[in-house]
Amino acid sequence: MEPCTFVICSHQKESNEKAIDYLYRRLIDASFKLDENNPNLIIVLGGDGSFLHAIHDYDFIGNFLLINTGHLGFFSDYELKDLEECVNDIINKEDTYEKLPLFNAYYLNKNHLFLSDFTLLSEKTTELNLFIDNQYLTKSRCSGIVIASPIGSTGFINSLNSPVIFRSDMGIYQYSLLAPVFNRLYPNSINRGILSQNQNLFINVNDGRNSCILDGIKYDVNFDGEITISSSERNLSLIHFKDSDNLLRISKAINLKEE
Repeated sequence: MEPCTFVICSHQKESNEKAIDYLYRRLIDASFKLDENNPNLIIVLGGDGSFLHAIHDYDFIGNFLLINTGHLGFFSDYELKDLEECVNDIINKEDTYEKLPLFNAYYLNKNHLFLSDFTLLSEKTTELNLFIDNQYLTKSRCSGIVIASPIGSTGFINSLNSPVIFRSDMGIYQYSLLAPVFNRLYPNSINRGILSQNQNLFINVNDGRNSCILDGIKYDVNFDGEITISSSERNLSLIHFKDSDNLLRISKAINLKEE
């Protein structure tokens, strides 16, 4: 790729110190310029949690590359053992960009972007009323709700028996209630559903001590009120030097290596 501004993010700086120093030296020698405030290229050393923190820290602006030093490395094309290959690819190969859709969670008079999922989690139980656009859908008393993008379909929401979405550009998202109550007061909750990106999911939270969690990061606690979920016009840019798409990521994450 053409030399540009860059930054290296790591939540495990001590354990990755040698790798970070190597990246800085190689890239600066290749005329890349360090810019911690407005980088074009954001290299994350860590796992998927570090990656999700980094995209929020930089407000989803820039082109992101994960070098996996964690466990699964869902968003990574490179492992730490591939560090030299990764740097050589950055310096010498033509880059490609993958645009991943972002979604909005609007509450407390503010838009909150997320890439993977938004979770409302109650310490006890909370009563939720759900609407699609202006049409009433269902009422439930439950432990919360998970809303996931196609990228997030292999995460928390998949453990709730929601389907995996293989393409990141399907133009849909989905929700699943957490531990819904079934009794005569709440007999017919619609526990999960798939929505078009053109539809807004409106959630009225009536009670409970709730936390709002975006991409695994807790932002607001003791919340009740109204939440609107919608697709965003913004995208997250992943940079690649190898063939990659959401199906390849899923295959790498869940399949055993072929003998």
